[in-house]
Amino acid sequence: MAHILIADDDPVFVEVAALMLESYGHVVAVAADGEAAVAGITSQTGVILVDVFMPVKDGLEVIIELRQTRPDLRIIAVSSTRNTDFDQLVTAKALGAHAALAKPVAGDQLNDLVNRLLSGRGTHSNFMD
Repeated sequence: MAHILIADDDPVFVEVAALMLESYGHVVAVAADGEAAVAGITSQTGVILVDVFMPVKDGLEVIIELRQTRPDLRIIAVSSTRNTDFDQLVTAKALGAHAALAKPVAGDQLNDLVNRLLSGRGTHSNFMD
């Protein structure tokens, strides 16, 4: 079980991802923008699922800030599959995201990735789509 923060401004994605992760026994909190995401990180948060494109503070800014303030936090960047978004996922990895996923995300794939990252088996070289 992990404490996971989902930071995404798409309420449908948030609801589906939260239900998937909760079905695997994880505790989920949500944030609708990057500023709320950074503010919502607690000492128990082990993983953040962060959308690259969000209002107030985008996902890339969140990743940069969290790499400095919470180097232990596992970061999974997500975005849709348009070409420009794919480029942003590559950038997210370069900035310190441990993994990047293109939406839509399958529940078993996401749960497996969370478990691998928390067990230390996931590294910055992991890229899943």
